Amino acid sequence: MQVTCKIETEAFQRSLRQWASTTTRELSKALNARLFYMMLRFYALIPPMQVAAARQKVRVYLNTVLSARTRTLKSGKIKSRPARQQLNRAILIAQARRKKAGLAPFIPSEEGFADKMSKAAAKIRRSGISGQGYLKSSVVKVLKALNGGFAQWGFAAKSGGKGSLGLTKPAVPPNAALAKIGAEYGLDASAGNVGVFKNSKGAVQLATPGVNPAAVASLNIGLIDGNDAKVAAVMNPALSRAIADERAEMDRYLTAVAQDIAKQAEEGRLTIDV
Repeated sequence: MQVTCKIETEAFQRSLRQWASTTTRELSKALNARLFYMMLRFYALIPPMQVAAARQKVRVYLNTVLSARTRTLKSGKIKSRPARQQLNRAILIAQARRKKAGLAPFIPSEEGFADKMSKAAAKIRRSGISGQGYLKSSVVKVLKALNGGFAQWGFAAKSGGKGSLGLTKPAVPPNAALAKIGAEYGLDASAGNVGVFKNSKGAVQLATPGVNPAAVASLNIGLIDGNDAKVAAVMNPALSRAIADERAEMDRYLTAVAQDIAKQAEEGRLTIDV
């Protein structure tokens, strides 16, 4: 399924041309760098911006117990059943999805009901929780293509597993450019990284030296049929703002350059021919 983002880019292209005329870097390299910064903004702005908080919200929602189940002991004391046997929202969703798919619901009296129901609910939790930030994952792949060491918000040190001789993976700091741009939107490492999904792809065609170089990023995201309008409603505003904010950043730089030139001319350190 293809989602088309219609974005006004005339003002951005105008600022880009003006900015490119001031850089001392080879133009193709400068364009690749500009694309990286714009995609960083896009990554930060795609909802949910606070991925970790969104995961926690979904976790609480799915684990909410809707009807507490108990059992009566021989002594007459009432004891709560294990958490996996409680009727929570994840279980109801799992049963509803089976019904929608034309499958018979799990019946408590059936053998192995608890295990079957637990596995089905666990699947709902995994997809619901880890899926937060799914739309960002294709952008992560683009950013890795532009900057192979892109580590999102970084990673904590990790102890080695079985057979690792006790080795520990060192902590990886947040990407410096992301930390700087994220701060503009009130984000830091607590925002949380996103997973990289197989059906979410991103690729880059790097600008190369030439008469008219161009850097191109492409995103390919697997969607459930009928969700294209919903995704467009999420992605369009994020991309529009990313482009607008990156244009504003270029304009701020151009203003600073113009002010510096004017100051040099005023102090007699620069001659301007008119």
